[in-house]
Amino acid sequence: DIGGHHLGVKDEELYLRWLQFGVFSPILRLHSTSNDLMGKEPWNYSAQSMRIAVEWLSFRHKLIPYIYSMNYKTHYENLPLCMPVYYHHPYAEDAYKIKNQYFFGSELLVLPLTTKIKRNSLCSSEKMFIPKGRWTDVFTGQIYNGEKTVTVNRDISSFPVLAKEGAIIPLADQCGAKSSDSFAWENIPSSLVVWIFRGNNSFVLYEDRGDDNGYLDGIQAFTEFAIKEESDNLTFTVKTDDKHKIIPKERRLTLIFKDVVGVNKITLFSGDETTELFPSENAEQNVKIICIQKDGAPLSITLTGISAAKSLPFKEALANIFIRYQAQNIKKTTQYNRLKNLSADDVSKKIKKMLLPAPIKAMIKEIIDIDS
Repeated sequence: DIGGHHLGVKDEELYLRWLQFGVFSPILRLHSTSNDLMGKEPWNYSAQSMRIAVEWLSFRHKLIPYIYSMNYKTHYENLPLCMPVYYHHPYAEDAYKIKNQYFFGSELLVLPLTTKIKRNSLCSSEKMFIPKGRWTDVFTGQIYNGEKTVTVNRDISSFPVLAKEGAIIPLADQCGAKSSDSFAWENIPSSLVVWIFRGNNSFVLYEDRGDDNGYLDGIQAFTEFAIKEESDNLTFTVKTDDKHKIIPKERRLTLIFKDVVGVNKITLFSGDETTELFPSENAEQNVKIICIQKDGAPLSITLTGISAAKSLPFKEALANIFIRYQAQNIKKTTQYNRLKNLSADDVSKKIKKMLLPAPIKAMIKEIIDIDS
């Protein structure tokens, strides 16, 4: 019952954090007691809160192919959608210490934000355990390398959701809309967006007709997506098992390589056809490839000579913190000038003696941890 069912206090920040947590939960519903003043629909809140709520609710709809595939694993393999971190990392002591953190399906690591935003940083701060490997925040692009525990800081519009190395996340494109209604839903989307992260991994998308019990008779489709990384080359493959022809004859796939910012060459293999695609021209953007899968035919896409995304350089990240810092401008400029030409290690030592607010120190500590 996001936002509270009965009584309590109306708090827009709590409502949004609760809603963000709900997006990465098995069930999300905006629901309350029968009271004219307690409706939890986004339009009952301020313009900013409504905009943020609508964005997150829309993203939840796009997540349905991912969640539905995970529910299949729950049904047939007894694997829950939400898992404690220590299920996958039983020998990491810190995996037990941060009790709210959890895996959402096989690809995503989530940390609910349960502390209030601080006035001087405009962010919430929470401790988060980063397991071994490379992890990328799917919303900010921030890259973390584990194993370590860091303090993450997020403003009201953001929420810490990390994709593992090699993560593959299928999403419905525009909620599968066929009409002018952007929230129309197709049981089997004719257009998918797939988020892909560098590494070596596979993910099986499960689909059935969704409106009958045909799956009990094996009327199902499985599409295996796989990513393979070798040096500065990536190969992404699509293989579909659709014996009952329930997937649309032509499906539009938008492949977004979320942690790749450039590539020298892209080659698409479809059946006996080989097509060379244009490389990404904007180094500030992810590499995006759009292709059509016809009659479930296998596809293979090779990216040669990739440029991997990186976290912001330390000095740029430090400047961004002080830009956001809500304080008297002369005071914060003086403090920033004492740090801006120092290395991350030297900044770590320096801020211990400086009269900076704890939330600002927490934000600086996060970029130091990332840089180390």
